[in-house]
Amino acid sequence: HGGFVMIDPGPGKGSLTVSHDRDNVDVVIVVDDMFDTLGKLGEVVEVVRKDYEKAKIYGVATHGYFSGKAHLNLQALTERGHIEWLAVTNTISQAGASQRFADLGLEGRLKVVDISRLLAGAVARIHASKSVNAKSFKLLGPTLPDPELPNLDGIAEGSSSSSASSDSEGS
Repeated sequence: HGGFVMIDPGPGKGSLTVSHDRDNVDVVIVVDDMFDTLGKLGEVVEVVRKDYEKAKIYGVATHGYFSGKAHLNLQALTERGHIEWLAVTNTISQAGASQRFADLGLEGRLKVVDISRLLAGAVARIHASKSVNAKSFKLLGPTLPDPELPNLDGIAEGSSSSSASSDSEGS
């Protein structure tokens, strides 16, 4: 098995985490708070590719703005073999970005993690004066049932007037 590298290109010098032997790295994950035009990501993966020629490179960010020429920058990065895919949360609708990527043949290059249940669970806990730092809350994933949200399960599927449906139409 090879190693793993995680890069946070944050402000200043950023940080680099390498597991195992640096010479046997087969996965590199670039972590950032947001992806916008993908210019900074492009610069980072160009450098990473020189050090880790055979590694698969992935980008992960909390927010995906994908403005300007982001779709063209992603196309260039994938064509040069510099990035496998990007993952962002749905804090911002990804409908427009997904369409622009698809128009360039980049289907599957954008992974969107739905965090709506996580946010709803946090709001419910805060409203009930419960902790969002509890281990049981921290272990919840996007698809696991949240005991604080029993009445919300299935509402989105059965509701025709939910705010989620109007959000998807607006993008």
